[in-house]
Amino acid sequence: MVEQAVHLPEPLRRVGVSVWQIALDAPGAPQAAIDASADVLGAQEFQRWQAFRCPQAATAFVLLRASLARLLRSHFGVDMRGRSMACGPHGKPALPAGGPPWFNLSHSGSRGCIALSERCEIGIDIERHGAAAPTLPHGVFTARECAHIRRAGVPGFYRIWTRKEAVLKALGLGFAADARAVCVAPPAGDDERAGMPCATTQLWSIDSIAGCSVAVACVRPQG
Repeated sequence: MVEQAVHLPEPLRRVGVSVWQIALDAPGAPQAAIDASADVLGAQEFQRWQAFRCPQAATAFVLLRASLARLLRSHFGVDMRGRSMACGPHGKPALPAGGPPWFNLSHSGSRGCIALSERCEIGIDIERHGAAAPTLPHGVFTARECAHIRRAGVPGFYRIWTRKEAVLKALGLGFAADARAVCVAPPAGDDERAGMPCATTQLWSIDSIAGCSVAVACVRPQG
């Protein structure tokens, strides 16, 4: 598998963040590539991979973990081959000794993304666009987010959803938190290139992956 760098806004690059996309269906992800990727997994991750009942989810898991291991080794000299990641209280993966570096992963359909950060906790979400917005549980969006989605339609839904998930992942909460406690709708006319403050994060939408919405959130240093 080949990791491809994603073009990012300059302010995001300045804070030591890089984002990589991975094609999870590259010529059918031959079994040899999957087996080679599985060699990097630690014992706990290998068991988790084996427990997947959905073949597509299992393939995405192992290929993303192998890509992450390559990126950590090549960019930071961190060798995670044969070692399992730590896991936060709400499931966020991390290095066993903590960061730096920090990272986060996401996938949707045949596209995967990995975000790496030299300076802070980070969250990323990617969603492949569908013809219609999925039906979501009640109580996810704030009134301002709902208004944004009504104005922008299906693209607006995916923009808000990825931004929401990126922030909650950066904070290590996921949807264990009240999703309405953070509002990720950009103010009307706001220039998003500089990022938008949201809770204790700075939030960006990334528009450089065709057919997908991507958002990245970085936890701002305290003090």
